[in-house]
Amino acid sequence: WHNGGGVNGATLQRDILHAASGNASLKLTNARMGGNFAAVARDEPYSPRRHPIVRFDYRVPHDLRVDLVVGLDDGRKVTVKFTDFDHTWPVIGEFPDIQQDLKWHQAQMNLLKALSAHGAGDQFVTSLTFASGGFPGVSEGLTWWIDNFTVFARIQPQQSDRSKPGGKVLSPAPDTAACPDEMRVT
Repeated sequence: WHNGGGVNGATLQRDILHAASGNASLKLTNARMGGNFAAVARDEPYSPRRHPIVRFDYRVPHDLRVDLVVGLDDGRKVTVKFTDFDHTWPVIGEFPDIQQDLKWHQAQMNLLKALSAHGAGDQFVTSLTFASGGFPGVSEGLTWWIDNFTVFARIQPQQSDRSKPGGKVLSPAPDTAACPDEMRVT
């Protein structure tokens, strides 16, 4: 994980007070009104044919406006709707039933299915970035949390089964107070 917009991007911190599971979550704070509030979850190319499922736990306020922006190897960017309501980039899908109540919930979607439905199933994903797409943006100081961000090879059981996942779990590094520029992949 790292900031995706410089001074206009998200400030990232390891938060030991709010975690969906384990010891910590990633706290994202908007440093500047009108910025893109971007946080890059992944910037290494991968095949969604091998790892089609994106899943994470989230804790968001009612006024958060960010979506998952997916970079493709042909240079295009497409959006999976999360909480934003504009359409800066072409929309290919959505995370269903998002609840903006500052409680922990889980989001999951089949990225390959969404890409394939829009003629991009053969593309490699080059980046996964949470960002706000347009006016009026996100309020300065607004915060949300994400935990257990995972790209899976197959659909995993939801919530009741927290056994070892079949994918890579991207989470904050243990025993670090804060890391605004980059989080370790474990």
